[in-house]
Amino acid sequence: MTGTQSGDEMKGGQSYQWASMINVDTPLIYKFCPFVTKGRMTVVFSNKSNWEINFGKVGQCDDQAEVTQDGVLPL
Repeated sequence: MTGTQSGDEMKGGQSYQWASMINVDTPLIYKFCPFVTKGRMTVVFSNKSNWEINFGKVGQCDDQAEVTQDGVLPL
């Protein structure tokens, strides 16, 4: 799966926008699993740093992903 998605959110009385992008070089893959089994995506926010999300390797059927913000894993 590749493509983009965007939205407007309201949290704590603050409005912000976000957009997610899935690159054709690292598409999201669902392979014999209800979860994404491989791929990467970027989420860009108007009010904070971007997220880079890595869904792992094919063959791992789990609901886990690694999210980095500014190149580091958030606490």
